[in-house]
Amino acid sequence: MAIVSEISNARNGRQNRVQTFNSGKSPDHEANIAKGKTNIQENLKHLLSRF
Repeated sequence: MAIVSEISNARNGRQNRVQTFNSGKSPDHEANIAKGKTNIQENLKHLLSRF
């Protein structure tokens, strides 16, 4: 499931970047960045817990 989650996160991140590019500036740009950082932290915790 972790791989599926990571693929999903990557896909969502790409969609956010495309939307931001297309709209010029996303109104919730800061929220997207914060969410991305949280996702990265959660993924790291999950990966590190395997070792």
